Amino acid sequence: MNPFDLRDRIKSNALQSRQYRDEARATCGQARYDLQMKARNLGGDTRLLHLAYGLLRGMTIEQIESPNTTTPLWGWRTVLKTVQDYYWESPRKEQTQEDFDAEKAARLAQVEKDLIQWQNTIWKRILTLQVERKLAS
Repeated sequence: MNPFDLRDRIKSNALQSRQYRDEARATCGQARYDLQMKARNLGGDTRLLHLAYGLLRGMTIEQIESPNTTTPLWGWRTVLKTVQDYYWESPRKEQTQEDFDAEKAARLAQVEKDLIQWQNTIWKRILTLQVERKLAS
């Protein structure tokens, strides 16, 4: 697998989510709620895939996610696993296998460190907002 397969998976998830939302608009009651929940769950999965794709392309999390987000990254281990699964399969032409393996290990370690740091930042932001709300009331 390579990052282009991941990009295609993200696009198919987005299409499926749009289909769920369109079907939900045409129905009512419990069926509508079920379709909305399917779309919402698929959106969460797509967020994680989108993060992994950006990280594979060399972007930082700050470039991918909004700096004001307060949604915890519950699946950061899933993002890390996705990055591992979709990392380039073979070295570039001018690169030896040993260099490729060392680069891959270093990149994955950096991604894990960045994900944990981002998760901590989000939690700090959430706690700060909660304290500000309590003080304001």
